[in-house]
Amino acid sequence: VWTGKLYTASFVDEDDFQKFLATIRVDIACDVMHWMYVEKFEDKYYISVDLDDGSFINNAGPSWGVEPNIVDSPADNSSIRDNSSNLMFAIKDIAVGEELLCDYSDFDQKEGWDYFELGDIGEL
Repeated sequence: VWTGKLYTASFVDEDDFQKFLATIRVDIACDVMHWMYVEKFEDKYYISVDLDDGSFINNAGPSWGVEPNIVDSPADNSSIRDNSSNLMFAIKDIAVGEELLCDYSDFDQKEGWDYFELGDIGEL
């Protein structure tokens, strides 16, 4: 069961993110590259990656042709930086073994990918 406790690594600088990637096993670094997203908090962009159960939530939405079954809490995002609980809510009944799906565009800041000069990597 997901505790909702955030363990998100966030980097203000792409060099620090690259240094982080260099410290972990290659196979895990590949996963981290797949899980990363760019978020904006207090007018700053961060390269972020969930290192908790949130990494098991997959992308959904119109561009994927599948509807989300969970959504992020509508609460203010100010709790993200202080590692407090982040609530996700089911918007339909979810069967045992069914994927948890949310629309990444609810939090992923596409313009942030350009800010970090990451180009199309955010489209993966």
